[in-house]
Amino acid sequence: MQEELEAMAPLAASYGWDVVPDLENLTVSAEMKSAVDGQIYVVEARCDGYKALPPFFEFIHPEDGERGTHRCYPAGGTFFHSTPCICVQWNRKAYQDVGGPHSDWKMADWMTSRPGTTTLGDMFHLIQREINNTSQYRGRMG
Repeated sequence: MQEELEAMAPLAASYGWDVVPDLENLTVSAEMKSAVDGQIYVVEARCDGYKALPPFFEFIHPEDGERGTHRCYPAGGTFFHSTPCICVQWNRKAYQDVGGPHSDWKMADWMTSRPGTTTLGDMFHLIQREINNTSQYRGRMG
């Protein structure tokens, strides 16, 4: 995890992310800003079991620390699901085994089912690109 965070540092600097690693608890959070409407999003990745398992991504409301509710999540984009969760193979929360919508996905296949997004930097970057997407991003869910 430490190596991936170091590799992610230039990307974080280019977007102005405030990255907060907690290596003891195997989590990392990043505060991101949408270029579309200036909304601030805090995204946390829990990395217990990582890389055997995908990280567990969760949005946290930047004002009050509320976790995982509609008001924490962006709307629109290609994988912000109304559950709410980031509905993509590299997010453990998307799997039905842990309450997500996908019973058709196998967690063991997560690294091969989405080539190009197999590091924390790749994953955080894709989230940033989605909240910057002027044609699909629609602000907060709730």
